[in-house]
Amino acid sequence: MIESLPVFWEILLLIISNMLCIFTRTYNILHIAELKIFKSIISGTLLTLSWLMSTAIGMNALINGSGRDSWIVVSIYVVAGTLGQVLAMKHKIRSDSR
Repeated sequence: MIESLPVFWEILLLIISNMLCIFTRTYNILHIAELKIFKSIISGTLLTLSWLMSTAIGMNALINGSGRDSWIVVSIYVVAGTLGQVLAMKHKIRSDSR
């Protein structure tokens, strides 16, 4: 399925899934530390699904890609993960200050 996607849609799906992956990972760790079982199960499931999708796209670009498009996808994988972490931390800090 991923191999048949145009690069634009592959990149868009990668951005969304990788940011969701890192965002939910942050919250999953918080819920586990606070012993919130239901929230940790929900965030863990979202984490697993989004990780699987973003990793499949990133690995496909590394293994099967050639040229500029594959490096764009790999670079966006890294940047989207970083942005997801920043958004999760800012959201957590903002919700703590209320």
